[in-house]
Amino acid sequence: MFQPDHQDYIWPPQNQVQGGDYGVEQSFDWWLQDQSGLLVDRIDEADWLYLPVYFNRFYINTLDEEGRWGGGADLLAEQVHDALGYGIPVFTISEADEFVLHDQIDWGDLLMFIASRRGDRGIDIPLLSALHDAPDGGTNRRWLASFVGSLGTDGTRTVMQEELKGRRDCSVANDNNGSEYFVNLMLDSYIALCPRGMGGQSFRMYEAMQIGTVPLYISDVDCRPFRNWIDWDICSLYVPTAEGLNEYLDNFVPNKDRLLKMGELARRTYYDHLMYGKWCKYVIRELSLL
Repeated sequence: MFQPDHQDYIWPPQNQVQGGDYGVEQSFDWWLQDQSGLLVDRIDEADWLYLPVYFNRFYINTLDEEGRWGGGADLLAEQVHDALGYGIPVFTISEADEFVLHDQIDWGDLLMFIASRRGDRGIDIPLLSALHDAPDGGTNRRWLASFVGSLGTDGTRTVMQEELKGRRDCSVANDNNGSEYFVNLMLDSYIALCPRGMGGQSFRMYEAMQIGTVPLYISDVDCRPFRNWIDWDICSLYVPTAEGLNEYLDNFVPNKDRLLKMGELARRTYYDHLMYGKWCKYVIRELSLL
């Protein structure tokens, strides 16, 4: 029940590719099963207890009495209560911020690693999608910065659009032209504009890194994960608000060679540290610091 084998509604669109119906919750669970020396047979020998719930699938697949996502809160609360009852610190992995989505649950001291944090609890992990089919080789970087997708989230994206209106070296579109267009636009850009969504992170930031384009992450809360081990300043840009974005981008017009180098470092960082399976070891490192 708590580990559904599929998701009734698959998001982001890239995860609709064949074999792409999975996320960070499954990624960590699968990775952990392959690690020798981390798992023990007896609970009283454990330093931490891992709660292996597939929260995103459970939230979407379990409807409430009115047919909306997010049912089954009582069942989930029992599972959390039971896990906390052993008197051992408990952690879990969640794509969305379950502290916010299921705020009626008594989460106690449970430590949640969250890919799309909304509140001020939890430790950030990457918000990942399935790999895009991106061609290798040189590209024609036509745009200084670009964005294509939905502009109607928390207001950050509409401010971004307004800030860049009239710039002939930037492309911002409220559209969905498919994965090939999405990839080619990033390949044609020095910077991928990556405003936060409803949560604090953006799938687009990691998609840009995979493709080798510098992500410019726009969010009032900086959720870039594992900063004890990953130097985000060499492979990404960050601003807390879209206000003043026009002037900020002006600084990079004469420094496009730097952006190309940052894009390559972003790609290396993604494949070495952040893609499915690669990021999981940093959860263990975070736990070792506590």
